[in-house]
Amino acid sequence: MNLQGKKQEINDYCMFDTLDTYFCFSAQPVLTGQLTLEHEQQLVRQEAKTWIAAKVAETPALQQYLDNWGDWEPWP
Repeated sequence: MNLQGKKQEINDYCMFDTLDTYFCFSAQPVLTGQLTLEHEQQLVRQEAKTWIAAKVAETPALQQYLDNWGDWEPWP
């Protein structure tokens, strides 16, 4: 397998994977009752998403992550 010239693509993939893992683990306190679903959603939608958006200038690939962002709506 020739990975020549793929360093940035691999780096971006790893960064996206790390963000996805963070969001998976951020749900754990909700499952254990340490955090309300509403508070977790606020952290994700407002704080984490805002932080990611602020980093786009220095890490342009994050725009792709935001372009594919989908706000999860919990069922009633």
